[in-house]
Amino acid sequence: LGGCGGEAGEARPGGDAPAAAPEAPTPVSPPLVEGPWELGIHGVLVVDGSGGAPFQGGALVHRGQVVYVGPLDPDTLPDGALLEVVDGQGRVLAPGFIDAHAHGDPLQTPGFPNFLAQGITTVLLGMDGGSPRAGDLPGVMAETEALGPWTNVGWLAGHGTLRMESGMGYGASTPEGRERLAALVGQAMDAGALGLSLGLEYDAGLPADAEELVRVGEEVAARDGIISSHMRSEDADRVEDSLEELLAQGAGSGARVHASHLKVVLGSDPGLADRILARMDRARAEGVEVSADVYPYTASFTGIGILFPDWARPPADYEAVARDRRAELLDHLKERVNSRNGPGATLFGTGPWAGRTLAEAAEAEGRPFEELLLELGPSGARAAYFVMDDAVMVRFLLDE
Repeated sequence: LGGCGGEAGEARPGGDAPAAAPEAPTPVSPPLVEGPWELGIHGVLVVDGSGGAPFQGGALVHRGQVVYVGPLDPDTLPDGALLEVVDGQGRVLAPGFIDAHAHGDPLQTPGFPNFLAQGITTVLLGMDGGSPRAGDLPGVMAETEALGPWTNVGWLAGHGTLRMESGMGYGASTPEGRERLAALVGQAMDAGALGLSLGLEYDAGLPADAEELVRVGEEVAARDGIISSHMRSEDADRVEDSLEELLAQGAGSGARVHASHLKVVLGSDPGLADRILARMDRARAEGVEVSADVYPYTASFTGIGILFPDWARPPADYEAVARDRRAELLDHLKERVNSRNGPGATLFGTGPWAGRTLAEAAEAEGRPFEELLLELGPSGARAAYFVMDDAVMVRFLLDE
């Protein structure tokens, strides 16, 4: 939604005299089409997305499109001018929100009512390095379109998924593998993907080196896409190095780069947030197009695999590791969880203990929490981790 360009004092629906907006004068144009209109929404605080001040008013809709935003009083319109009238009763009327980092399957939950309930009308999927395979993406997009989702759906190609498809799997980067991977990135973007997502903290992304990241970035840059990165680490002692890796990818490839869910894990110094933001500003001045998104809470949510050591995660044989290195694995899990604010800061979202913290699950079982994790294994559940600091996250949120 947005006020159509025009001058204050132009005719408005409902009378010859301009209607002053209670909150702020708002230049508007007459409706793009003449009435009657299908729908009129009035009695709302309009936040039109232009950056201007909110104002009291409404909107007219014709054939499913917004054709007017501005002051609106249905009582001053001729009879029959509106087929349906909605009184917003003081609510906010705003453009649909864009979720720039979403997870979900539009084929399993057509329409995405969970997003719509939050006012989100556009979602970007394929995050953290995971997406449909390049060869499958056209079919997924066609099926999604055929279902007629109520939300707009965009896709990124997942680096981890394409790495598996390329044959490199969890192995080290090779010149031949990089070229196969780059070709798949190009194939996915030619099919309609808007860019590439990275999950460098996850198993499939861990082996990616600088040469690989630049090479795939070149394919993205050639198609004017964007790279959205779940960076190598978000821990307080490694997040700055991880940001440097992302900036180097952007500088080396020419691609636009974006830091997903920017945060500092286990860090309470807002000065670190200031340094991160300042580094991004310097990178922009140096010609790297870099951006970030942030979420307004202090917990992350992902698989419990992040609690396990690399040697216990794919491509390792977990059953063999749990048997042969049991004591070492238990020690690691105990230390790792305690270093992340303890078992009370891990809240299961899936699995047998969904809705309970790791501490509550351990108490219910009467066993050490690390034993429960060992039995679940790195792919056994997903959880929320309360590991961020309010002041640091507020600093990110307030940045313009």
